[in-house]
Amino acid sequence: MSAAAPAARSAGSVAVAGGVPFGRALAAELVRTRHSASARFPVAGLVIALLQGAGWWFVATRDVTGWAQLFGWQSIYATGLLAPLVALLAGFTVGREKAAREGGTLWRPLAPAVGWLARATVLAGQSLAFNAALVLPVLGLGVAKGLTGAPVARLVALTVVFWLTSLPVAALALLVARRAGMIVAVALALAWQVAGVLRAEGPTWAVEPWTWPVRAMMPLLGIHPNAMALDPGSPVWAWDPWSPALGCVGLAVALGLLDALTAGRLRDRRPRRALFGRDARVTPDARDAAADAGVSPALTPDDAVVAADVALHPVRRGRPAPLVGLAASLLRTAIAPLLLAALVAIPAVGVLWNAAYVRGFSGWLVVPLGSCLLACLLWAAQQDAWRVLALRHAPAALAGRLLALGALAVTAVAGEAALVAGLRGDPDAVRFGVVLAAVGVAWLVLCLALVTRVGAGAAIGVTLLALVFSLVFGGTWLSRTPVWLVGVLGWPASADDLPRAALAVGLCALLALAGGLAWVRGLRAAASR
Repeated sequence: MSAAAPAARSAGSVAVAGGVPFGRALAAELVRTRHSASARFPVAGLVIALLQGAGWWFVATRDVTGWAQLFGWQSIYATGLLAPLVALLAGFTVGREKAAREGGTLWRPLAPAVGWLARATVLAGQSLAFNAALVLPVLGLGVAKGLTGAPVARLVALTVVFWLTSLPVAALALLVARRAGMIVAVALALAWQVAGVLRAEGPTWAVEPWTWPVRAMMPLLGIHPNAMALDPGSPVWAWDPWSPALGCVGLAVALGLLDALTAGRLRDRRPRRALFGRDARVTPDARDAAADAGVSPALTPDDAVVAADVALHPVRRGRPAPLVGLAASLLRTAIAPLLLAALVAIPAVGVLWNAAYVRGFSGWLVVPLGSCLLACLLWAAQQDAWRVLALRHAPAALAGRLLALGALAVTAVAGEAALVAGLRGDPDAVRFGVVLAAVGVAWLVLCLALVTRVGAGAAIGVTLLALVFSLVFGGTWLSRTPVWLVGVLGWPASADDLPRAALAVGLCALLALAGGLAWVRGLRAAASR
């Protein structure tokens, strides 16, 4: 053996002991993100750009034909979607790595801070691509419409500002999603967005970081936080967009340092001693029962626990009760507490305010977001055991029972909202309640189809997009035009007469039928994985 071989082994061992360098970690992260949901996020940005542009193109019935008005349509993203969609992007990244068990890097010589930095770098690049795909197509739309004097510099500045102001949201979502899950991260980002819109013009905006993204985009888009156009003499035109944008960068760095420094604590290198929630020790009673059942004493501790559990709790033959079983599987989820919170909050809104607030709270917040969240929780409770369940019962039958439980919850919320609104003097409470229940059930089915085939992130993202565009087409003066049909989640508000209500209920039935067929196909596909 030559002297070079030991030297090479020694050098290799030193390289491994020293840890994976950032360049290799970044290259590995790029490979892992290829063909993932987060890598496809720029396509979602392009879709949002086209939807906003279509709204400007086809709904420009008043004096809304210039570049200023076209920029104003970007307010849909700036004031309603920026934070939750960026949080969803970070959640997709975290979810991908959790599903892949971090690609084995927990057992590799990769420092947690280096791994986090590589992931954050790729995430920042994806956010830049997403925002560029969302903003830059505006130039082509304006030119295609015949506008001249394209403000290219303003478009580039808007892209950079959107990207910089998205960084603290991405850092916060990355920190939260790794510890509490994607749904919590998106909910927190949604609260961040709402607080920023409500407080952007307040006197204490400088110490409220959630207002910085909205403050930065207002002079570039020429709008107030409520998306109303600025007057020519408004002082907002003179605001500096770069100061709050750079403040967002500083906040992102601070959150990133916190996450990177605590990333190592998320690693659990201890061997797992729990199986199905029990300590992996065989009790004397379990050992005796296993011996009586003829279990070999040579089994491993984990196998002995399973065998003892089967011996102590034998399978009882009898007539199955799948509906009871499905209902029991939901007891450990957050469905019951969330449903109770909704049923308590709606009467509280009715007591504190009036029927209009009840309709707005239940129609724009509780039912649409609740239907999406309910779909995610329903499938999460069945996903791990679905292959076994599908062997014992037909997927369509199980889908019908799950839908019955979900529809019961949605209908209960819609019925209570109609009752409270009626008690507060709303003459159209019954019509509102019927349309609200129909929309809620239809959206529940569509979200179940999405979460089963694609995942919870897709259902949440589609719901956020649909909700914001429904607010535009169903919650403004556009609801009096034929485009009210575009705002699906706004039908309880825009279907304000009997013909519209009948049309909305009929369309909800068609949507539920199409979503149900897609859901059953998704359930069959999930059973074969």
